[in-house]
Amino acid sequence: MDEINGGEPYPAYSDRPHDFSLYLSWSFHPRLALTGNFTYMTGAPFTTPTGFYHYDHHQVPIYGKRNNDRLPDYHRLDVALNWQLSRPERKYQHELIFSFYNLYNRKNPVALHFNKIENEDGAYVVPTDLYPSPELVSTQFYLYGIVPSVSYHFRF
Repeated sequence: MDEINGGEPYPAYSDRPHDFSLYLSWSFHPRLALTGNFTYMTGAPFTTPTGFYHYDHHQVPIYGKRNNDRLPDYHRLDVALNWQLSRPERKYQHELIFSFYNLYNRKNPVALHFNKIENEDGAYVVPTDLYPSPELVSTQFYLYGIVPSVSYHFRF
């Protein structure tokens, strides 16, 4: 598109040159299975400011090329224990699943914001006082840390 990035190509948000997943499952008992899923991806492209200027006591970012930087790499480990409660020959099957999403609690950022600080209420705001020289201060936002869960499945 000629209107974006001066008509020059740029990486899309979904551009991740490296994407690796490993899934392992171990049935260590006829009714118990342990599974693990490791996921790794390079960070998604995003646009960072290349400088700042001051206008009416506000610091305003200047942006250069679109998607000129990348978020940090994304990775997580999910594990689950499946416990088959019924015998395989039964008509009705049910099981319990105990799982952990993001077992090692990695804070995978989905967005970065620049020159924002956390105020007393926990909200992120742009500082009102001017910096003597513009500084690039980033704040990372992520969706989830570790998420434990218990599920019950019933089949017939």
